[in-house]
Amino acid sequence: MAREGILLGYGNPLLDISVNGTEEFLNKYDLKPDNAILAEDKHKSMYSDMAKTFADHVEYIPGGATLNAIKLAQVRLTTRSQNVCCN
Repeated sequence: MAREGILLGYGNPLLDISVNGTEEFLNKYDLKPDNAILAEDKHKSMYSDMAKTFADHVEYIPGGATLNAIKLAQVRLTTRSQNVCCN
């Protein structure tokens, strides 16, 4: 017999922004291909610039370890009417 309960996840949700960029765009923000960085002040305008420059090809991908685990748990739960959220 299945029991009802609450599944709560605490973590840092992330939003990946993916585009097929150009070398010019990378150079503008002092970035290297296939690299990860911690954003600095000089990168603040990059996100809106990316959305404008590559408007037809921007892909927004929600994620983060907690959100992904909660989404997987939701798929595996037997009671499909339950809502899950990540905060």
